[in-house]
Amino acid sequence: MSSRTLVSRKGLSATVKQEPASDNTVSLYEIVREAIQQAQSNRKDLMLVFRCEALPSISCNAMLIKDLLHRLIDLILAEGQADSRLFLYINSIGGADQEPLTLEFHTNIKAGPEWCEHNGPAIQTCLQLASDLEAGLLVNEIKNTGCIFSLSFPVK
Repeated sequence: MSSRTLVSRKGLSATVKQEPASDNTVSLYEIVREAIQQAQSNRKDLMLVFRCEALPSISCNAMLIKDLLHRLIDLILAEGQADSRLFLYINSIGGADQEPLTLEFHTNIKAGPEWCEHNGPAIQTCLQLASDLEAGLLVNEIKNTGCIFSLSFPVK
């Protein structure tokens, strides 16, 4: 068992211990669809504009990836206000021909220092889950438009 520290671009970190896990092939699209439906049923006032490209299936620990994607989507959708639209566009890059796979969550939420401080524990949990999956998670603020959450998986 090994441990490592991950640091997001916003300076939050989490030290995690990696343990072997059983892998299954899971549909990222189905997990995202389920997470969005669950979040919308919990937030009837949410004005979500959602678009998702075709996402691949990957071989990984099904419980961990489901937990991570649900938490990440909940973190993003928690910022939705009843009086304004929340935009979320999800796409994937790579994943074929021995390329790393990256999921990008484009959104109009402002992930500034106050947001990071307020959501620190949730971000750290997501960082730990990503690490357990041997994946990387970055939050990149885009001036005046929102941010992109990038979840990168290594080639297996």
